[in-house]
Parts: sequence; structure tokens; C-alpha cells
Amino acid sequence: MLKADWLELEKATEILLARTKPIEETVELPLCESLGSIVAEEIRAPLDNPPFDRSSMDGFALRSQDTAPGGKPVTLKIQGESSAGKPFPGRIGPGEAIRIMTGAMIPPGADAVLPKETVREEGGEILVPGPLAKGNCIGFRGEDIRKDEVLAPAGTRLDAVMIGILSSMGLEKIGVYRQPKIGILCTGDELSPPGKKLEPGKIYDTNTALLSCRLKEWGFDPYILPGTGDNASAASSLIASHIDDLDILVSSGAVSVGEYDIIHEVYGILGAESLFWRLANRPGSAIRCGICRGKLMMNLSGNPFACIVSLELLAKPVLAKISRRKDLRSRRVQGTLANGFSPDKTDLRHFIRCRYENGMFSVPEGHSSARLFSFLNCNCLLDLPAGTGFLPQGTALEGILFTEGL
Repeated sequence: MLKADWLELEKATEILLARTKPIEETVELPLCESLGSIVAEEIRAPLDNPPFDRSSMDGFALRSQDTAPGGKPVTLKIQGESSAGKPFPGRIGPGEAIRIMTGAMIPPGADAVLPKETVREEGGEILVPGPLAKGNCIGFRGEDIRKDEVLAPAGTRLDAVMIGILSSMGLEKIGVYRQPKIGILCTGDELSPPGKKLEPGKIYDTNTALLSCRLKEWGFDPYILPGTGDNASAASSLIASHIDDLDILVSSGAVSVGEYDIIHEVYGILGAESLFWRLANRPGSAIRCGICRGKLMMNLSGNPFACIVSLELLAKPVLAKISRRKDLRSRRVQGTLANGFSPDKTDLRHFIRCRYENGMFSVPEGHSSARLFSFLNCNCLLDLPAGTGFLPQGTALEGILFTEGL
């Protein structure tokens, strides 16, 4: 039976967002270490790019006016060379040309470049076959970026292309907002670390890897706390020793109603404020969120599929706000069902894993909460109202599409 105090997902999200603020602290990072960071202040171009007129071809720089005496071929004397990083030191005069390489600086006096393959060279001279337009094969100063042009408004997320642009401006360090410090804690006497022999009654810890790697896919660098058993005192001590160094703690396990669901007791020991417990959806109904020493705690289900669904639906918008990540959003999509199926009977709103492609939702076999393997290659969750029965092929449905596929 649905309890009166079980929250809808949207209300829970609203509560959490009201208690979180974007990180204000800024840091200065070396350019090549700033990938994925958010620019703190508007960045303007300190110079033109290119910073000088340059050749876009290997060939000869010359004066265009010397190439059009009645449209006849002319002979020009080669006076030197300009290569990338080593400009010609003089000026081009009447009847003169210089050998020039791609990217090299156009010397004063020259206003065009004749490609090498169109020229006949002999005895220190070149034969120009016909008229050449001013600006031919020249990349002009500032044609890509003008000095003082806005390159990155405040709030821009730095990707490889933007970092390349900033590097072309000679920028070595960038002022960005500090990345959020996210702690991960997985609890349970039954958990065994991968690589260790599995003892009777034990299972391998899935959620530490699942949560940390999903957060890394989003561009975060989570801190993994050592796992604890079902001991409220030990878990409280561990959280207390780390919470001040974190912006948010995400844990899994011990949030239901069993004898060993210790998170409720942990809240009491820590004096943490409880924001809510229980959501009106499955998977992920067992969840508690609160505030400890001003830091948000999101205590998710120990069931791996429920855990990752709660991370996607509830933690993602919180992390997007804290980190100022406008790109970190899921979006709703409309489509039709590619294959009929029957959801598990539930009196709660139900999220069903699926693959969304070309307007079609494909539901894999084995979509119960106890199974994780069938979540592989899914990129969407069908949003089904409570009590939904058999859904035939072709049913029009709505889903929540992740920013990145799983």
C-alpha cells in the first residue's frame, strides 16, 4: 500500500534542489587539465588569430600588380624564403618574389601567393603564367578570431575544441569552478570485494564500481570511502570523519525496513536532518536523503538496478546544479513500443529499462529489479503509471532518455 508520506519523484527532486547551491569556489587549472570544467569568468581573445597574414599553400609570395601586364606571362626574381616560424626579413619590391611555405608569414609588400605547382622555376627566377588576384592563397590576420572577441562566456563547459581554441590564444591557465567532491559509500555485511574468494552467503560488491564509474562517465572524480558492514556506529564514525571534506555523499544499502537497515539509526547518531524517506516509484522506493553538517546525503537502495536508477533520476539533477553542468540532463521522449510486455504488478509508478531508437522503445527480457545484466545497452526508462497492465506492441509511451547511454 502506498503511504501518504511517500514522495513523487518530482517533489523529491524539488526538495533536494532547494537545499543545494552551485559551487562558488574557483580554481586556476593548467589548460590541458581543465577538460570538462566550467569557466568561471568570460574569456576574451587576447590577440588576433592568425596573428599575421600567412600563406595557405607552398609557393611564392609576390605583388599581384606585377602579374597582370596585359595578361601575359611575367618573370620575377626570387629574393629569399619565408618558412613557418622563420619570416623573410625584408620587403618585396617590384618584379620580386620569395619562396614561401604553408603557414609562413607574408612579407611586407606581397599581397598574393602563387601555388608551387603552377610555377616554372629556373635560374633564380619564376615564370608567372598569368594574372593573380590580390589575396590569393592568403589567410588573413584575425580571419578566425579577432582580438577581444568573446571566446567562452562564463558557464561554458570546456571540451577539446574549446581548449584547442584557448591554446591557440596562448592561454596557459584557466579560472574554473571547482569540481564537486562526491563521496561513495557502500554498506552491507554481505558485500565482498572483487578478487576475493566468495564465502557462503556473500555477494560481490557491485555498487561501488557501478556508482563510481557512472559518475566518471559524467565527468566527475568521486572519492570512494571504505565499505562498512551493517554497523551503525562504525558507519556513523566513517561518515563523520569524511563529510566535512565532501559536497555530497552517495551511499547504497541499508535504507529499507529490515533489522540491519542501519542508515536510519546513522541519521540519529550523526544528528542529521532527514529530508524524506521513501519515493512513490519502483525501482528506488527505498531511499533516504538528508543534510549532515550542511552537506547533502543521498542514501540509495542496495539493489544495483534500483541504485543506478535513483542516481539517474534523482542524483543527476542535483549534481547538475552543484556543478553548474547545463549539459547534464535527461530528457523526455515520445515513442511507440517495439515489443509487447507485461510490467511487474505494482501499486507504484514504475520505471522500465529499455532501448530508445528511431522513435521505438525496445524492452529487454528480464526487466525485474533483481536483474542488472538486461540493463546493458539500455539508454532509456519507460515511465509507467501505477497499476499498468499488459502493453501491446505499438503502444504510445513516454520515456526518460539519458544524456549518455549505459
